[in-house]
Amino acid sequence: MTITLDDVKAGKLRDDGHMNYGPNGSGWLMQHSAIPRLTCIDRGYAGAARQAAGLPFERVWCVDGMPVASLEAAIDALNVPPVFTDEERTVLEHVPAEWVERVAFSERIAAKAGLPIGPALEGLHRKGALETALRPGEPFATVWIRRAPGEEAGE
Repeated sequence: MTITLDDVKAGKLRDDGHMNYGPNGSGWLMQHSAIPRLTCIDRGYAGAARQAAGLPFERVWCVDGMPVASLEAAIDALNVPPVFTDEERTVLEHVPAEWVERVAFSERIAAKAGLPIGPALEGLHRKGALETALRPGEPFATVWIRRAPGEEAGE
Protein backbone atom coordinates (compact mmCIF):
# COMPACT_ATOMS: atom_id res chain seq x y z
CA MET A 1 0.00 0.00 0.00
CA THR A 2 1.33 3.41 -0.94
CA ILE A 3 0.99 6.11 1.71
CA THR A 4 -0.06 9.53 0.46
CA LEU A 5 -0.62 12.99 1.89
CA ASP A 6 -4.36 12.20 1.93
CA ASP A 7 -3.65 9.18 4.19
CA VAL A 8 -1.73 11.41 6.58
CA LYS A 9 -4.51 14.03 6.58
CA ALA A 10 -7.14 11.33 7.22
CA GLY A 11 -5.59 10.48 10.60
CA LYS A 12 -4.84 12.44 13.73
CA LEU A 13 -1.78 13.00 15.88
CA ARG A 14 -1.98 11.73 19.46
CA ASP A 15 0.23 12.54 22.44
CA ASP A 16 3.04 9.98 22.79
CA GLY A 17 5.33 11.64 25.31
CA HIS A 18 7.01 14.79 26.50
CA MET A 19 10.57 16.01 26.01
CA ASN A 20 12.34 18.39 28.37
CA TYR A 21 15.15 20.46 26.88
CA GLY A 22 15.78 22.21 30.22
CA PRO A 23 16.10 25.98 29.94
CA ASN A 24 16.05 25.63 26.13
CA GLY A 25 12.38 24.65 26.02
CA SER A 26 10.25 21.54 25.75
CA GLY A 27 8.65 19.32 23.18
CA TRP A 28 5.71 17.00 22.69
CA LEU A 29 6.10 13.74 20.84
CA MET A 30 3.03 12.99 18.73
CA GLN A 31 2.24 9.72 16.92
CA HIS A 32 -0.09 9.37 13.93
CA SER A 33 -3.26 7.45 14.78
CA ALA A 34 -3.27 5.26 11.65
CA ILE A 35 0.41 5.32 10.60
CA PRO A 36 2.38 4.46 13.77
CA ARG A 37 5.76 4.86 12.04
CA LEU A 38 4.98 8.57 11.54
CA THR A 39 5.67 10.83 14.49
CA CYS A 40 6.52 14.45 15.02
CA ILE A 41 8.07 16.51 17.76
CA ASP A 42 6.34 19.81 18.43
CA ARG A 43 9.22 21.73 19.98
CA GLY A 44 8.89 25.03 21.78
CA TYR A 45 12.11 26.98 22.11
CA ALA A 46 13.00 29.14 25.11
CA GLY A 47 15.83 31.41 26.15
CA ALA A 48 19.05 31.28 24.15
CA ALA A 49 17.76 28.37 22.06
CA ARG A 50 14.87 30.55 20.88
CA GLN A 51 17.28 33.27 19.80
CA ALA A 52 19.56 30.75 18.05
CA ALA A 53 16.65 29.05 16.25
CA GLY A 54 15.09 32.37 15.28
CA LEU A 55 11.61 31.05 15.98
CA PRO A 56 9.50 30.15 19.01
CA PHE A 57 8.13 26.81 17.74
CA GLU A 58 9.06 24.08 15.28
CA ARG A 59 7.52 20.78 14.14
CA VAL A 60 10.05 18.06 13.32
CA TRP A 61 8.68 15.09 11.37
CA CYS A 62 10.13 11.64 12.09
CA VAL A 63 9.83 8.20 10.52
CA ASP A 64 10.88 5.13 12.51
CA GLY A 65 12.09 7.50 15.23
CA MET A 66 14.49 9.39 12.97
CA PRO A 67 14.03 13.04 11.91
CA VAL A 68 13.35 13.77 8.25
CA ALA A 69 13.53 17.07 6.35
CA SER A 70 9.79 17.58 5.81
CA LEU A 71 6.37 15.94 5.74
CA GLU A 72 6.93 15.16 2.05
CA ALA A 73 10.22 13.40 2.93
CA ALA A 74 8.37 11.51 5.68
CA ILE A 75 5.78 10.25 3.19
CA ASP A 76 8.57 9.07 0.88
CA ALA A 77 10.27 7.25 3.79
CA LEU A 78 7.00 5.64 4.88
CA ASN A 79 6.74 3.98 1.48
CA VAL A 80 9.90 1.98 2.23
CA PRO A 81 9.65 -0.89 4.76
CA PRO A 82 11.30 -0.29 8.14
CA VAL A 83 14.77 -1.71 8.70
CA PHE A 84 15.10 -3.67 11.95
CA THR A 85 18.36 -4.08 13.85
CA ASP A 86 19.51 -7.58 14.83
CA GLU A 87 18.46 -6.86 18.42
CA GLU A 88 15.00 -5.70 17.30
CA ARG A 89 14.50 -8.86 15.22
CA THR A 90 15.59 -11.03 18.16
CA VAL A 91 13.18 -9.31 20.55
CA LEU A 92 10.32 -9.29 18.01
CA GLU A 93 10.55 -13.08 17.77
CA HIS A 94 9.47 -13.21 21.43
CA VAL A 95 6.73 -10.56 21.43
CA PRO A 96 3.31 -12.25 21.52
CA ALA A 97 0.17 -11.16 19.69
CA GLU A 98 -1.65 -10.99 23.06
CA TRP A 99 -1.10 -8.16 25.53
CA VAL A 100 1.61 -8.76 28.15
CA GLU A 101 2.90 -6.55 30.94
CA ARG A 102 6.07 -4.87 29.68
CA VAL A 103 8.32 -5.07 32.76
CA ALA A 104 7.74 -8.80 33.36
CA PHE A 105 8.16 -9.49 29.63
CA SER A 106 11.34 -7.41 29.49
CA GLU A 107 12.92 -9.17 32.46
CA ARG A 108 12.06 -12.62 31.10
CA ILE A 109 13.28 -11.94 27.56
CA ALA A 110 16.40 -10.07 28.68
CA ALA A 111 17.42 -13.14 30.67
CA LYS A 112 16.53 -15.49 27.79
CA ALA A 113 18.09 -13.45 24.96
CA GLY A 114 21.03 -12.18 27.01
CA LEU A 115 20.67 -8.58 25.90
CA PRO A 116 19.15 -5.34 27.20
CA ILE A 117 15.86 -5.06 25.37
CA GLY A 118 14.65 -1.56 26.30
CA PRO A 119 16.19 0.11 23.22
CA ALA A 120 14.90 -2.73 20.99
CA LEU A 121 11.36 -2.33 22.36
CA GLU A 122 11.50 1.43 21.76
CA GLY A 123 12.77 0.87 18.21
CA LEU A 124 10.03 -1.67 17.50
CA HIS A 125 7.42 0.77 18.81
CA ARG A 126 8.75 3.64 16.64
CA LYS A 127 8.81 1.33 13.59
CA GLY A 128 5.19 0.27 14.09
CA ALA A 129 5.94 -3.37 14.99
CA LEU A 130 4.92 -3.06 18.64
CA GLU A 131 1.81 -1.59 20.23
CA THR A 132 1.74 -0.19 23.76
CA ALA A 133 -1.09 0.52 26.18
CA LEU A 134 -1.22 2.07 29.62
CA ARG A 135 -3.44 0.07 32.00
CA PRO A 136 -4.55 0.87 35.55
CA GLY A 137 -2.42 -0.76 38.24
CA GLU A 138 -1.41 -0.45 41.87
CA PRO A 139 0.21 1.74 42.94
CA PHE A 140 0.78 3.11 39.41
CA ALA A 141 -0.47 2.43 35.90
CA THR A 142 1.51 -0.22 34.01
CA VAL A 143 2.62 -0.44 30.40
CA TRP A 144 1.46 -3.44 28.35
CA ILE A 145 2.77 -4.42 24.92
CA ARG A 146 1.89 -6.72 22.05
CA ARG A 147 3.12 -7.40 18.53
CA ALA A 148 1.35 -5.15 16.03
CA PRO A 149 -1.18 -6.95 13.81
CA GLY A 150 0.49 -8.14 10.61
CA GLU A 151 3.95 -8.54 12.14
CA GLU A 152 5.78 -11.87 12.24
CA ALA A 153 4.60 -14.39 14.85
CA GLY A 154 6.04 -14.21 18.36
CA GLU A 155 6.56 -17.00 20.85
